[in-house]
Amino acid sequence: MKRALVGVALLSGAVQVTVVASGCLPFLKQGTTEKALTPEEQERREQAGEADLVKAKKTNTESAYKLVMKRHPDTRAYHAAASAIAAMRVEEAKVALSKDDKYRARELAEEALKTGDGQVQAAAKAVLDQIAQMQIDAVVKAANDALKDGTTPESCAKATESLATALRAEKDPDGLRVKHAQALEPVTSCLRALLDGAGALEGKDGIKAYAAMRKTIEAPATRLAVGAEASQALLASLHEQVTRALQSATQADIKAKKWENAATTIRDWTEGGAATPKQIEAVKQSVREAVSKDLLERGRAALGKPGAEAMLAELERGIKFLGAAAPEEMKTLQSQIAVWIPCNKLKCTAAAKPKLMYTFGVAPLLPITNPSATEGENLPTATKVWVVATAGSQSLVAKDDPGEAKSLGEKLSAARGWVASSFLNAEDTSEWLPVGAALEKARVWLPVGGDGTPYMLGMVQSVSGKEVSVKRTEDSQIVTVKRDVLRVGVLKQGLKVLAYCTDNQAPTPARFEQVVQSPSGQPIARVTCLTADGKDDKSRDEVLGRLRSKVEWLPPRKP
Repeated sequence: MKRALVGVALLSGAVQVTVVASGCLPFLKQGTTEKALTPEEQERREQAGEADLVKAKKTNTESAYKLVMKRHPDTRAYHAAASAIAAMRVEEAKVALSKDDKYRARELAEEALKTGDGQVQAAAKAVLDQIAQMQIDAVVKAANDALKDGTTPESCAKATESLATALRAEKDPDGLRVKHAQALEPVTSCLRALLDGAGALEGKDGIKAYAAMRKTIEAPATRLAVGAEASQALLASLHEQVTRALQSATQADIKAKKWENAATTIRDWTEGGAATPKQIEAVKQSVREAVSKDLLERGRAALGKPGAEAMLAELERGIKFLGAAAPEEMKTLQSQIAVWIPCNKLKCTAAAKPKLMYTFGVAPLLPITNPSATEGENLPTATKVWVVATAGSQSLVAKDDPGEAKSLGEKLSAARGWVASSFLNAEDTSEWLPVGAALEKARVWLPVGGDGTPYMLGMVQSVSGKEVSVKRTEDSQIVTVKRDVLRVGVLKQGLKVLAYCTDNQAPTPARFEQVVQSPSGQPIARVTCLTADGKDDKSRDEVLGRLRSKVEWLPPRKP
């Protein structure tokens, strides 16, 4: 039971009595100012206190000592009486300790430590040391009992929980943890042994062991028992070991090109809870990098060589496996090899430098990976293409200028299809009169009348051998003429024409500039009229169909 304890304080000779709750020290408190005592008066007080202290020692009761303290504040007797009470607290603490009431014993010993003299304080400290040793012994015993059945996740968890239970009841768990260092070593050794044991297991047994280890180490009881620093060190060791184990588990499959098996292994580790999301992503990235590096190295070596079909299948499989993570250079390499395989079958030869060519006639552009196809995109006559490789009567062409493409891969990437070489010409064919089907729907110049008469514009409707049916632009009349008399109707700036610049009945020389649209949507030719001596005159808009030209002013018929 708690007892009332009287404390006093003295300030400038003044005395004020204060009643304090049990377990607290008597203390000095400032009070009202009082006349200072003379040495003689103080000595008389000391002697009276000593006399009462002698009587109190005879009865040796707490009440007697408290009476001394009440009657004789600020005297040697007061302090001796307080120390005597502290000595009683030490004895009470010993009794409580004998009854295994460590918390009450600690409370009494700590009170004695604060109020007793040196001898009493030493006795109180001895009691506190005994309590601490009993706690240590109890916790060590609990930890060792938990571990007596061997190193298992269950025994480690039980041992850490026993430590955590002791620490939860403490106001200073960090301090008690230091005292319990003896118990920490078996526990941490147990945890590290589990880590080593997990590393010796393979497959799903290893995954299960690591998952159990993670659960034990991340448990709040473990962190409390071994401390934040040791817990973090154990967790770091677990992460490092799991990463190595996971990489080792996938390495053989990656080396054997069994990427799907590696992905299954990673999935098992993820679902088993043995690895963190960050670790899983790191291993996935490692696998992606290994697969990409391997495929790129082998693919580049296969490009330009026979038997690349197997490598193409590998690249396609790799791109499917990697999904969105497949690098663009791998997709490019896959495309290049897909083009190379049919090219190689045709025994193609890559051009030293892409060469500009022009189609003549409607040129079928056959699929890039199937040069033997019977149909493809039709390229209009005079289309620019760049030959990147040739194979017999066929040319592999690009539709856009590949620039200074030098490597085989660059040339194959630029290619868009195969064209029969007979449709290609090194000369610009834009002013050549198309042949065959290419002539249909083409704009042409045709003679108005007999030979030597001015030419007018028309649109080819159909071709039958050498006979060509043409709709005249001016009056929409359809006439049939020989192909030999036609000229290509390409309207280039600077072409010399005849326009009605001064007389609506007699056209005079002019220079064509461009085609414009009238408000009604009718195509209009804008021309620059010429003077008699050939100099520029006024600008004029002429109905396109009314333009005339002379055969000698028009591009020569080719071929």
